[in-house]
Amino acid sequence: MKIGHIAYSYKPLSGGAETYLSSLIRVLSQYSYCQTVYQRDNGYLANDIVLVKPPKLKMPKLLGYNCGLLCHINELKQEDCLIVNYPEHFFPVFWHRNAILLSH
Repeated sequence: MKIGHIAYSYKPLSGGAETYLSSLIRVLSQYSYCQTVYQRDNGYLANDIVLVKPPKLKMPKLLGYNCGLLCHINELKQEDCLIVNYPEHFFPVFWHRNAILLSH
């Protein structure tokens, strides 16, 4: 199963939300799921992270991340399940057949 995690921030770990996501990924990895995190482009490179770039327009950071997710629709469609880690990021992926919204 391929799981996509929608999270504004993940790596480097800097706080509670990132630590929560890291723990969730660790638990799910016990079941050999393929997991990818779609996080804002902060320059952190890793095989399991897709960096989401905001559009070149001036806009608030969270809105820019949400708009940037739309550039990854083809990749997101390939995921069997999307786990959205904050409600404000659900709108760009509401169309996915298996989108789960978490709020920690």
